[in-house]
Amino acid sequence: MITQAMDFSIVDDMIQVTDKDCFLTARELTTKEGMFAGGSSGAAVWGALQVAKKAGPGKRIVVVLPDSGTRYLSKLFSDEWMRDWGFLDDRPDLGSVQQMLNRKGNAPIFSAAAGDSMLAVIDKMKQHDISQLPVLENDELVGLIRESDLLAMLVSGKRSSTNPIREAIETDYHTISPQTPVSRLAEMFSKGNCDVVFAVDNKKLVGILTKIDLIDYLAGAQS
Repeated sequence: MITQAMDFSIVDDMIQVTDKDCFLTARELTTKEGMFAGGSSGAAVWGALQVAKKAGPGKRIVVVLPDSGTRYLSKLFSDEWMRDWGFLDDRPDLGSVQQMLNRKGNAPIFSAAAGDSMLAVIDKMKQHDISQLPVLENDELVGLIRESDLLAMLVSGKRSSTNPIREAIETDYHTISPQTPVSRLAEMFSKGNCDVVFAVDNKKLVGILTKIDLIDYLAGAQS
């Protein structure tokens, strides 16, 4: 943002710096120089480096670092945040989720509806040897139902197998875009609370991915 106080008459040159250059330079200042600087400082140093390259050897460049890294601990100093925003790419190229889905082929997607009875959902799980189902409403993903959810309802004695699954649906589930790198999917599975991820494109469920799917994909890529 350029304020009205900016006096362009004393400016000799301006250098455009990307967010990625700002953040990566700020991280380098911390790891290589021991200077806990923020994103604006990273931008200033990156610009100074460009000036130094043009100036050549033997020249002294003075640069002011306007901020510290204190407010950026959960952002530019977080590898996960940097990767999520595409600023850090230190992971191996394993392809995209779409490539993984393509390798799986046109596997049918079995799902449930909130109004389905527990008995119907149990039968579907048994028939297809699966322990969880996405719950769809008007072709959009709205939740997840697991066999453990059904078991909890039946054990409580408050519901019978003819009751709909609506009250047992989990709304806290993991989704991913087909364009996302497979390495990001691997990170999600590495967390203990994630065993299934739904691939969603424009709110439409296009695939269901489990850990064994990832293992199969990676093994196939290396063979």
